[in-house]
Amino acid sequence: MSLTGGPVYTLTILTLAIPLLFGMFWGSPAVARERETGTVQFAWTQSVTRRRWLSVKAGWLLLAGAIFGGALAAIITWWYAPLNALNQNQFAQGSFDIQGIVPIGYAVFAVALGITAGALIGRSLPALAVTGGVFLAVRLVVTYWVRVHYMPAVTALYSVTQNFTPKGAYWPLARGVVLPGGQLTTNLIVGPGEIVSTPGGGLPAACQALGLVNSILAYLARFGYRSFTTYQRLSNHAASGSSRRSVTAWRSRSGIFVTLHAQTASHHGPLACSTSGTFDQASATTSGHYDRRWPTSPACNGHPTRTTKPALR
Repeated sequence: MSLTGGPVYTLTILTLAIPLLFGMFWGSPAVARERETGTVQFAWTQSVTRRRWLSVKAGWLLLAGAIFGGALAAIITWWYAPLNALNQNQFAQGSFDIQGIVPIGYAVFAVALGITAGALIGRSLPALAVTGGVFLAVRLVVTYWVRVHYMPAVTALYSVTQNFTPKGAYWPLARGVVLPGGQLTTNLIVGPGEIVSTPGGGLPAACQALGLVNSILAYLARFGYRSFTTYQRLSNHAASGSSRRSVTAWRSRSGIFVTLHAQTASHHGPLACSTSGTFDQASATTSGHYDRRWPTSPACNGHPTRTTKPALR
C-alpha cells in the first residue's frame, strides 16, 4: 500500500477538518441548544449555580476534545512515521498540522470557541456558523503569517550551477537569486536544468540569447549570480536534534491555540518574535557552497547588519 496515495492517504489529509467539526457540532450546540429550548432555565433553578453548571459542561467537552484530538494525532503520526523518515517532510504544509500535539491544540480551541459562540449567541445555527468562520480565519492567520516566526530562518547561498537540499527535515520559505549588485530577487530561479524568470527577474538579455540552459548558467556564474534558499531547519543533522525541534514547532502551534482557548474560555463565565536568519554554515560544506555568515534581518543573534545586506526585491 502506498503511503502517498490512495484512500487512506486522502483520509489522513481530511483529518485537518476534524477539530473544526468538534467545535461546530460538539461545542456550539452545547450551550446554544440549552438556551434556545429554555431547558437552561430549569437547570438553573436547581441547587447547581450557573458558573458550576457551565464549568462542568465545558470541562467535559474540552476534555473529550483533547482526548479525541490526541488519539487522532497518535494514529496519524504513527502512519506518517515511515514517510517522515524517508522524505523528511513532516514540516511541510498539511503534514505539520496533523501530527504531533498540534491536533490537540486545534481540537481544544475549536470546542472552546464553539461553547463561547453558543453561550453568547444563544442560537444553534448562528453559533455553528460563527464557530466555523472564526476557526478558519484564525487557522489561516496562524498558518500564513504566524508560523514563519516559530523558529529562526536560515539562508543558504550556493552556485547557480548546483542544486541545494538542506539536510534533515525543513520547511522552505523562499528561493531565488542574488544579483551581482547584492540584491535578492525571487522572480528569478535558476539551477541545473531549470530557469524560471518572471517580469523583473533580472535575467540579462545577452543571457537569454544564449539559448542553452547550461550556457546561461555558466554565464550567470561567471558574472557573480548566486542562488539562495531560505528555510526553517527542523533538524541539526541528528535524530535527537530533529526530535527536539519537531517538539518545539509542534508546541509553538498547539500552544498558540491552547492560549486562544484560555482567552476564549474567560469570556463564557457567568453569563511571534520576528524571523531572524543566519547563513547555514553546516549545510554549506558541499562543493561550491559559500561558507560564511550572512544576516538576513536587521539584527541576527546580536550581530550588526552589514551595510551591503541585500533586500528582497
